[in-house]
Amino acid sequence: LLQQTNTGLTFEELARRGNVYVASQTVLQFEDLRFPTPSGRVELASDRAAVLGLPRLPSLEVDSRPPPGHLRLLSPAGHWLSSSAFGNEPKIVKRLGAPAIHIHPGDALALGLSDDSYAVAANDGGRLIVKVVVSDIIPRGAALSYKARWLKSDPSRANVNVLNGGAKSDMGAGSAVHGVEIMLRPADSDDIRAME
Repeated sequence: LLQQTNTGLTFEELARRGNVYVASQTVLQFEDLRFPTPSGRVELASDRAAVLGLPRLPSLEVDSRPPPGHLRLLSPAGHWLSSSAFGNEPKIVKRLGAPAIHIHPGDALALGLSDDSYAVAANDGGRLIVKVVVSDIIPRGAALSYKARWLKSDPSRANVNVLNGGAKSDMGAGSAVHGVEIMLRPADSDDIRAME
């Protein structure tokens, strides 16, 4: 990979320098406005998608609301990690703090949860013990728990991935990670002991 950057650096030189600017000027992808499609243009209507049994044109699809007692789990990148890289760095682990789940004040009240309490998030995929953050940045019926925590640095040896059943998206077989539903309940003393 380093050879493909055309920097002329060896791995040892890169390790010693830390980071380097690869290009002296900003590189714009598709600057020539030619795209890897049959027409060479951006194609919103895709005959290739239709052949695969997918819609020829983009269409809006909305998941139905979770049933009563369930929350839709959102698991984006957090403030300190965009992926699991550096998830074992002690300074980052300290900044991450305890695994947390953010929920709307109305859901917290309905579920008997309060800020800084602990809860168990669970579904058919698994269970995760999380610290509760009550916040109105999350809409009712949804919960937010950031991804990319390392299993071995988490007290319960689990992260938000245990709640993802592995459903695939309709195009590209990507993760349908934001289609995950969970149930949330207050953690009891046995749950807390399992974390220690």
